[in-house]
Amino acid sequence: GGPMQYLKKGFAEKGMGMFGLILAGVFAFLCIGGSFGGGNMVQANQACEQLVGVVGEGSFLDENRWAFGLIMAVAVGLVIIGGIKSIASVTATLVPFMCGIYMLAGLFVILVNFGQIGVALGVIFEGAFNRHWRWHHWGYDSGYEAGYIFQRSWNWFGPDCALGGENKVCCK
Repeated sequence: GGPMQYLKKGFAEKGMGMFGLILAGVFAFLCIGGSFGGGNMVQANQACEQLVGVVGEGSFLDENRWAFGLIMAVAVGLVIIGGIKSIASVTATLVPFMCGIYMLAGLFVILVNFGQIGVALGVIFEGAFNRHWRWHHWGYDSGYEAGYIFQRSWNWFGPDCALGGENKVCCK
């Protein structure tokens, strides 16, 4: 499905079926390349970095990062080869576990820093209602620079762009 089918069938309707088939094949091939650098490789690298940070530099994992990549590739491959039911099964098992860890870790951080809750709330409210504090904290002398950036960004990438608005020229 998806773009490969659109290319193949769309060009076939115009009498250029072979051209559509070639474009569909090129698109599929380029998607494979894009998947390596577009997300999966970055995520696996960050997971390995976090694990090395826990077990320490100079450890077996630090010296043999390829092993972590191989284990991740095999695990992901087994899930994907199993099809949508396998993906759903693994997801249904992992997501509640991940949610529990996230909630427990957040609760742990709050309990360890219980005496700082009032200070943290004060900083949040001061930053929310004192415009001068906000910009000085971020290194600005005034809100002009940040306001200008926000205003230009809103003009360039405003809600009409996201919704495909026709009354606005997006991404000027």
